[in-house]
Amino acid sequence: MSQLLLVRHGQASFLAANYDELSAQGREQSRLLGVHWRSLGLRIDRAICGPRRRQRDTARLCLDALSPDAPIEAQESRRSMSILASSCCVTVSMWQ
Repeated sequence: MSQLLLVRHGQASFLAANYDELSAQGREQSRLLGVHWRSLGLRIDRAICGPRRRQRDTARLCLDALSPDAPIEAQESRRSMSILASSCCVTVSMWQ
């Protein structure tokens, strides 16, 4: 059975010059989510994310730990919601 997993982007760099970057903690959160999903045996068939750097980086770091060959499709239309797909994963950024 397919699954759709919704995940908000990792912690951004609050109060930094560029808020759209993941903090060190946000990068680690993203990586650890991929490691956790790998331990559960999840397989990613499709990844869709928003255009913001923190959204793209969250998806890439997660997938690098889980399924490095899974392509990620960044869509401009997904400003407030981005999606990773696996038997389905999804990244959701509700606040900008």
